Amino acid sequence: MDSYQTAKNEYTKRAEILGRWREVIFETSCSTTEDKENGHFKRFDSAKDLSDDEVIDRVELFVKALSKIVGYDENHVVYSFGEAKNCPQCPHRHHMGPLD
Repeated sequence: MDSYQTAKNEYTKRAEILGRWREVIFETSCSTTEDKENGHFKRFDSAKDLSDDEVIDRVELFVKALSKIVGYDENHVVYSFGEAKNCPQCPHRHHMGPLD
């Protein structure tokens, strides 16, 4: 029973994450049937029309593009924050002298 509950919780968590991603991807990067028709873009009626694979692929592309913009290096950890080298707005840690 415990293994079933664990598997069910993992499935539910995965479904919730995909649902949130699906809504964001649809709102930010999909053409709807109300938009002007363009042969280069697939149009969708709603977020439910996006397959799980399509959502994951678009999220991966978005993360790669974002990494190029900010130059985030998750392996460089300073006080549990990664470093975003290409982003001038990102806070950077400066060496502080001893606390008096």
